[in-house]
Amino acid sequence: MKNTTHQKLARRKRRIDKRLARRRWTNQPRPMLKPRNIQYERADRGHAVTCGAIGVAHLLVQHVGLPEAIDQHIHVLKRHLPYHESDHALCLAYNLLTGGTCIEDLEHLRTNEAVLDGLDAQRIPDPTTAGDFCRRAGFKRILLRGDTDFTQTWKLDQWDPSGNGTFIFGADDTRPMETRAAALPATAWRRLQRPPQYEVQTQQRTQPQNVKEPIVRDKQFKNCVLPWEDVAEFDHRPAWCKRTYRMIVLRKRISVEKGQEELFEESRYFFYRSNDRTSTPEEIVLSANDRCDQENRIEQLKNGLRAMRNPLDHRPGNWAYRVMSSLAWTLKAWCGLLLPVAAGAVGVAA
Repeated sequence: MKNTTHQKLARRKRRIDKRLARRRWTNQPRPMLKPRNIQYERADRGHAVTCGAIGVAHLLVQHVGLPEAIDQHIHVLKRHLPYHESDHALCLAYNLLTGGTCIEDLEHLRTNEAVLDGLDAQRIPDPTTAGDFCRRAGFKRILLRGDTDFTQTWKLDQWDPSGNGTFIFGADDTRPMETRAAALPATAWRRLQRPPQYEVQTQQRTQPQNVKEPIVRDKQFKNCVLPWEDVAEFDHRPAWCKRTYRMIVLRKRISVEKGQEELFEESRYFFYRSNDRTSTPEEIVLSANDRCDQENRIEQLKNGLRAMRNPLDHRPGNWAYRVMSSLAWTLKAWCGLLLPVAAGAVGVAA
């Protein structure tokens, strides 16, 4: 390596050390990350970064006013010395958006002079400061949802007295549970009316013809039809618990048909255990069914962003970290929507 290269690296290291040196900050009126007119050029004299997408994402963030919205709705810090709430949230998102796999990778961004210049920031939070912010940004209410594989009955008595945790877990469909559900009086059951999957924003589209149903009947295939669903509830104390919780029962009436004839009818039961004492049984069932969307988010955070590592020994803090980290996935989707679409291609050009 030439001496001039050694000298350039040494000067750059001195500049970044001076930039990140400890200092006594005053309360900052503006966030540390500021808008800047980033331009992509090829020249001999200039800074190069391996994460060029951070410039595009930062321009998009500033254009839509995301930092102002974050600072308006999140109030964690009493004084901004020197970071604002938006600085912490955006830096965690930028870390994963640029290939970081853990909170410690923030150190690579904060020691990169070209990245700091692109963000027009004097400095960005180090991993320790970011972790401390996550601990402060705890949630007042937490909703835990999952199927039977996630049920931890020995933990329910610890979560319930906290007062800030609501859980809805699926329960196993056992013979004793079915016996209790079948013994409920008829007045305990209420018909479940499911809302439409989405609300039409423009005009109702013509529904396509259902061609599958006639084929199933003509070929004499066995077909299961769901005429209606009912919900009820009763109190239940799990074997590993000392407290009693609500057991919500969803009864599906299944009509088994073959061709034009109905062979028989049967009832299938689904059980949900919850400590929510205010919501109706219908609301709890619909909320439990929405966990599929939550599982999609978990898959995206786990494989797409690699944001499922727990950086802290603090459950609400880890929860806050995941929420702020999920912003990286949103920014990626927004940037994708800005790509130009060729004529005749399927898509939307913003």
